[in-house]
Amino acid sequence: MLRETIRDKNTVVSILSKAFTNNKSVNLVINNKKARIPLLMRYSYYYAQKFGKVFVSKNKKAAVLLIFPEKKKVTLSTLIWDIKLVLFGIGITRLFKILKRERLLKPHQPKNSIHLWYIGVDPSTSGKGIGSALLKKVVAYCNEQKRSIYLETSTIRNITFYEKNGFIMTGRIEKGLPYTLYIFKKDADGQ
Repeated sequence: MLRETIRDKNTVVSILSKAFTNNKSVNLVINNKKARIPLLMRYSYYYAQKFGKVFVSKNKKAAVLLIFPEKKKVTLSTLIWDIKLVLFGIGITRLFKILKRERLLKPHQPKNSIHLWYIGVDPSTSGKGIGSALLKKVVAYCNEQKRSIYLETSTIRNITFYEKNGFIMTGRIEKGLPYTLYIFKKDADGQ
């Protein structure tokens, strides 16, 4: 079952922190300082709560953070989150690299689409279909909203996973980053 909950914040942060330990994009953001990953995931959790949806599987072994890009705006609370992330997670010197990454991504973000920002499975349960089941439920949710869904990944093994789940690679960012970033989209049924 797929559900949204604020009570599972620590569970979601833990799942995503474990799942993204070796992720190239995440490690670019936190400058390969693994102890900072939970701070980034906590930031991302709050951001998704405010401007999207947070879902956790019934067995509490997988989580998803969705963002509705049209809802994003600067508020006092987001400004405070951003400052904390820069000071304690990213570091001021890394800020420009992160902003460059965001500029490179912007042209690949389809209008009126939901951004699948993070999907992660507790590594101790990886390979058991939990991620696929959760992704299917997220896609069903996006279909109910009559909106396409997009994501990016820097993990090559994820390409097959997304393709098997009906996503189409719509682009790549090969310049400007120390890795290739693959962009995927899945249209809502009937689009």
